[in-house]
Amino acid sequence: MARREQETCQCPLCGDRHQALAPIATTLAALLESVLEIKERLARLEAPQPSLPSSSSPLMNGRRLVSKKELKSSCGIPLSLTHIARLEAVGKFPKRVKLGDHRSSRCAWYADEVDAWLRTHRK
Repeated sequence: MARREQETCQCPLCGDRHQALAPIATTLAALLESVLEIKERLARLEAPQPSLPSSSSPLMNGRRLVSKKELKSSCGIPLSLTHIARLEAVGKFPKRVKLGDHRSSRCAWYADEVDAWLRTHRK
């Protein structure tokens, strides 16, 4: 019976040439590639997540915010939101604060600024 000749091939783990059967080396290389791909996926999953708002964020400075609905109900401002936007544009009403990065994110106003505006504009 003829003995099967073993081939030498480069080891994917250490880079040295070893006596091995070609199918085993191919399987080992495929397994190594799979392990490396899984390792990359895990690294992406373990990547740092977006942080909470910083202390300079309008949401984290301790000031109370007033929503659009509260402007009319709690603060008693009889103006429409369109008119408020016009007043903001010319600097006659406190600027709104966006509560997110998206263009359709909610907005609010600082309660102390709205109160100051009300004191100066009440008759």
